[in-house]
Amino acid sequence: MKTRSIDDLRQYALSLASLDQAEILKKLGIKHYDKNILKMAKPELLKNFGKSAKTLNKSLFIKNVIWQTFEKLQAGETPFDIGNLRSFWYYIKDTMPAAHLIKRHSAPNAFFAIMNSNFIFLANCSTL
Repeated sequence: MKTRSIDDLRQYALSLASLDQAEILKKLGIKHYDKNILKMAKPELLKNFGKSAKTLNKSLFIKNVIWQTFEKLQAGETPFDIGNLRSFWYYIKDTMPAAHLIKRHSAPNAFFAIMNSNFIFLANCSTL
């Protein structure tokens, strides 16, 4: 998904709302993963969420982590100390440098913005 304004994301989400859950997830590239996404090694992350052999599609990665976390919460699991978006950010932020996909201090605000916009987007897909 290219960079869009919040209004554009909201309109796109609303256009998906008439679809059933499976269609929405497929359209967004969201899949069920038995393995914890945050424990995947770099090659596996790039295979599942890569733009190329060396570049991660951060938006696709975040959407799938959000969905996997939602699935865990629906199953009664508490995958991290739930609080707010910031606590979710801390839950995932160390995965990226650990997999050598981004440097520990490279543009954390940009990645956080991608996460926030994807939360807003998925929240607006009301049928999920």
